[in-house]
Amino acid sequence: MKMAKARQQDIDAAIAVLGILDAIDGGYYPTDPDAPEAEVPTFFDPDDKAQLRHLYDLLTRQIKRSPGGMLRVVMGFATIMSNNIVDPALDHLELHPRLAHGLVAAEENRRLRMTLERIERWDDEFPETNRKHPDGSPMSYSSIYGIGGERDYMRKLARQALNPSEFAANPIGEQR
Repeated sequence: MKMAKARQQDIDAAIAVLGILDAIDGGYYPTDPDAPEAEVPTFFDPDDKAQLRHLYDLLTRQIKRSPGGMLRVVMGFATIMSNNIVDPALDHLELHPRLAHGLVAAEENRRLRMTLERIERWDDEFPETNRKHPDGSPMSYSSIYGIGGERDYMRKLARQALNPSEFAANPIGEQR
């Protein structure tokens, strides 16, 4: 299901309406944050026509502040719930486990893709050995570790890509 996204103006108006309703639910007279400070009753009297008119004016002003905003806020949340964006089993908002697992899988896919792309364009990118031949020229990785060393280095890259903690400590893109 799709629904128009609530704008900040919609959310602000919904919060203001919530504040008004919360005040009368608690038995208090709802104040108008846009009106100059005046002497107002502390408690709300549902039998007082002037107070009912004040309540009506407050609510309609907030609703008119963002036409359609209440619909976008309330139905937007209903859409989020019906589309399983948040975990319906919890009493607080948290990503649905399906989405949380998807984010983990996407990160794993990124790690693996970076490694495979590096291997695909491989051009003797073994790390520096910091060792020198007797003539002072640098010793290559292959000359020190041989073909088995090269194989082991490629396996190390694969292990790092497959293990999130090893990859985080030494990302593939930063190895040279």
